[in-house]
Amino acid sequence: MERFYSNPIGVIWSGVAGIVTFTFGALVVSLFGNTIEDGFLLFAVSGGIGGLLLSIMTGLWKKIPVVTLVCFIGLPLGVLVSFGIAGLFDLVPVLPESFSSSGMPDAFAIAIVGAVCGAILGGVLFGRHAVVFSALISGLAAFPFGLLVSAFNKDYPIRSLFMELISPFHAQDPNYVAIVMGVGIGMSLSLGLYRRNHPIPSKQ
Repeated sequence: MERFYSNPIGVIWSGVAGIVTFTFGALVVSLFGNTIEDGFLLFAVSGGIGGLLLSIMTGLWKKIPVVTLVCFIGLPLGVLVSFGIAGLFDLVPVLPESFSSSGMPDAFAIAIVGAVCGAILGGVLFGRHAVVFSALISGLAAFPFGLLVSAFNKDYPIRSLFMELISPFHAQDPNYVAIVMGVGIGMSLSLGLYRRNHPIPSKQ
């Protein structure tokens, strides 16, 4: 299994697995969203489902409970951290208004969510030496989805198109789905890239 992930195709597969599994998790949770009022719980459950399926699709059979728990806790924790950092920026208004209205704050906030989740997953699976790399890759991969959220908030046409795609699952919040997707592909890409040169020991 680790030989497969030492090749570029393994990295690609890992990224595809991440966006598929976490999108699935977000959409499944959306079906029951009316019964889950807590936003953090929504992220936790969708993260748990995504982590469970990601570990299966990437062959981490012995790590299924760990990856599932990390994603269950990491996603809402990442959202909480991003809220905290955003609050600090609000207290220190040093950024020009043009920057605030550009949508970049949304993109950076979601990149932070991805970075937190990636750091936790990388640290748990590979050790502390993988934390910085995993956080960086996860944050960068999640950043475009932050721009997507910004476009949604500005009611660009892509919002209507995205809503049409997710409406069969009764999903009402495109931002929530986009955030989960971004975190999923971020974590899975960082996992695939780091795993390429640092195979997970077979005993694990």
